[in-house]
Formats: sequence, C-alpha cells, structure tokens
Amino acid sequence: MCPLKLLCSLFDTDSTLVIVTSSKPVAVVGESVTFTARVTSSNPPTWTPVQLPTGSVTFTVPGSGASLPQTLNGSGIAVFTTTFSSQFSSQTVTASYAQSTSFGASSGSTVQTVSSTCSFSVIITCNFTVVLPLAQRHGRLCHRAVTSRLS
Repeated sequence: MCPLKLLCSLFDTDSTLVIVTSSKPVAVVGESVTFTARVTSSNPPTWTPVQLPTGSVTFTVPGSGASLPQTLNGSGIAVFTTTFSSQFSSQTVTASYAQSTSFGASSGSTVQTVSSTCSFSVIITCNFTVVLPLAQRHGRLCHRAVTSRLS
C-alpha cells in the first residue's frame, strides 16, 4: 500500500492485459472480419476505485494493410473491421495498447485464417414408390407398394 496516495497515483501505472478476438476466425476472401480488443487492468491498485483503461489500441492486421489506432470505448473495448483481399493460411493479428497516465502499455493477439473459397454441402432427398407384383390369386394379380427414401 502506498503511504502517499496522490504521489503514487502520479507515478505508478497499472499493468494491463489485452484480449483480442475475431468475429470469424476462418474467413473467406472478400468477407468483412471484425476484431475486438478488450483492455483490462491486470492488477488494479487497492487504494483507488476501479478504473478502466482509456486511450487507444493499434490493430496490426497482416494481409489487409491495416495498422490503425482505434479509441477505447467506456468499457475498455476497441473494434476494428477490415476485409481481406488475398488468401493466407494463418496470420497473427495484434492489438497494442499505448500507455496512458494510469495504465501501462501491453499487447495481445489472435490467429486469423483467410481462405479463397467457401465449402458447402447439399443434401438431396428423394421419395419414390414402386409397385411390385406379388402373385396371382384366383386369376387376379396382387400388388405390393414399396415406399423408400434416399438421402
């Protein structure tokens, strides 16, 4: 505990943690992907009310040419949306928090994959009825209907 709270708050910065997520961890070329960075205090001081980090986060997104600062909102979240124009198997997307007066700098990352095509499956279901002759009884032909389903 700091004996001179005001003096300590002027010189101490709290360490931070940046958590980065992707709206589509596996995207297709041309799709928009939104990256979200949440900046939190990793060890808030006990002598002050809990504060959220302020300032900005710079997203570095390989394959999109993006490296732009985004302002944190009141909940410590910054959002960046981009569209990938080329395919890559996987790249690391980084969000770097710049130091503020109360919070130290840090960064976090996530892995993004971009493919050139999407794949899908088509299921076709067919119903049909076949009438098969069974036997002759008293000169009349008896039939049996068989219904089947293919998927």
